Amino acid sequence: MRIEKLAVQGFRNLERVEAEFPSRVTFVIGPNGQGKTNLLEAIYLLSQAKSFRHSSISDLLPWGAQDSAACSVEASVSTEDGIKSVSFELEDSRRRVFVNGNRVSKASAFYGQFRAVVFSPDDVQLVKGGPGGRRRFVDRTLSMVDRQFVDHLVSYERALKSRNMLLKRLRRDPSGAEQKLAVWDRLLARHGMHVAAGRRSFAESIEKTVGSYYQKLVARSSDFAGAEKVSLSYQGDFLCEGKIRSEDELVSMFAHSAAEDIRRGISTRGIQRDDLKLQIDVGSGPHEARSAASQGQARSFALSLLLAAVDYLSEESGELPVLLLDDIESELDTYRKAALLDLIQDSKSQLILTLTELPHEFLQGVSDSRIMHIQNGALKPE
Repeated sequence: MRIEKLAVQGFRNLERVEAEFPSRVTFVIGPNGQGKTNLLEAIYLLSQAKSFRHSSISDLLPWGAQDSAACSVEASVSTEDGIKSVSFELEDSRRRVFVNGNRVSKASAFYGQFRAVVFSPDDVQLVKGGPGGRRRFVDRTLSMVDRQFVDHLVSYERALKSRNMLLKRLRRDPSGAEQKLAVWDRLLARHGMHVAAGRRSFAESIEKTVGSYYQKLVARSSDFAGAEKVSLSYQGDFLCEGKIRSEDELVSMFAHSAAEDIRRGISTRGIQRDDLKLQIDVGSGPHEARSAASQGQARSFALSLLLAAVDYLSEESGELPVLLLDDIESELDTYRKAALLDLIQDSKSQLILTLTELPHEFLQGVSDSRIMHIQNGALKPE
């Protein structure tokens, strides 16, 4: 899967961008604040219809624009099935997505039309941050290859929202709570089982690949790099001794938590509390990476997760996703940059990388590459 042409209009500071991407690797060079990250963000919208930043819809509009302003992103994408058009539009604070000119209204019908994985400086929070970011990473990856997963996740989130609204009402009037909650408990159990099973399977599928990538990234970084190992596992309420609980067991779990849920006005059990447990071992046994990993180790761990996601998507879909790498040279030390260069050379994915300056070794060491410059939101080939 590759982007052939891209057109962006009215997106943040990208007033009008039209570009072609004929090479496997594209380096986008420019000072900070010129629109490098905005460009990758625009491309990512075609994959998820949402930003990889923590942005509200209004943040995507032209800088200084009113809420009534509009923006659009469209790409011509080469796939195993031929060329197709994927586009994203935002107008009057409403998102619309299209495939080959036809509007798509169902999430599971849009995800996977264009697959992209992004690595940005903020992705160190995959390791250092809370479980919400790790759940998003898992869910966004799975959404690009498993339509049933998307449908079950959407249904679960709708049921959870309704249950939470009911819980707040029951705080004022708890009469008939058991019967009122039962229908939502059954829906949460039924849909959550599928989501939990998908998340667990994904974690098991990528663990060895993550460890392999991590070793490659840290192999040259220290004398004891060979002793460094990372591991991951899926944890959540829907699991018992590594297996997904039955639907009736889950309904019972929700029922037992009802009194506490009513008291707090929110559901305290469920897949919305899941985590992807990340551990690192530097020779003294495994420790939680969130607290034990250094910044360099956390960056390598996060990048390893994303590279493993690329491999997973390729295996599941039969097509390589596009890999977007933002501001890489500022986040990796000399050793890790050299390891990353090796990975870029070996990769068959289309890569789009943003940098303030292009390291000489990247220019000389990467074949089938192209350089583009960006300034004040304008993109020009070298």
